[in-house]
Amino acid sequence: MKIIPIIIFLAYSSIMCAQTNDEIIIIKHGSQKYPIENADAPDYNIDKDILAVKGYDLTEYYTHNRALRGSSKHQYQYKGVKFFFLNENNKSIFIANPEKYLPEYGGYCADKMGAIFIGGTKPGKHDSNPEYFMIIDDKLYLFSYKSELYFKRWRENKKNNIEKADKTWELMNHKN
Repeated sequence: MKIIPIIIFLAYSSIMCAQTNDEIIIIKHGSQKYPIENADAPDYNIDKDILAVKGYDLTEYYTHNRALRGSSKHQYQYKGVKFFFLNENNKSIFIANPEKYLPEYGGYCADKMGAIFIGGTKPGKHDSNPEYFMIIDDKLYLFSYKSELYFKRWRENKKNNIEKADKTWELMNHKN
């Protein structure tokens, strides 16, 4: 009778390890475990033309606290990804220190990166809307939706929310 528990364990283990490259990435929250969604998506939230942040100028978030689309006339490619800027000055600012301006989690939704089945959403890489953003501790966080109540809640729990999202991002990038 000892063979049955071993077979059940092996069957369960193979289910737990079968997504990208025969591996499911699991995040643990308390005593619960959740699969991470879209872990095999690219590191940057890009479109089919490898354009990041839907063409929004990353420097504008920091210099003017606003989300504005850049132009293909002022583009720069960094780490294989295209970025658009409003003008050559903004492009130069980015080129001088690109890592400073890159959004956290590759531009994916910060809230959903650390979500633990909030509204049925699994944690992972989910699209964001560049118009919905926060800068916290000089880091850019993008979100998929915005409401004053939602942003207030996220800000009030920002440390915990960022820790959860960081943990998910690290697990997906095998940095743990």
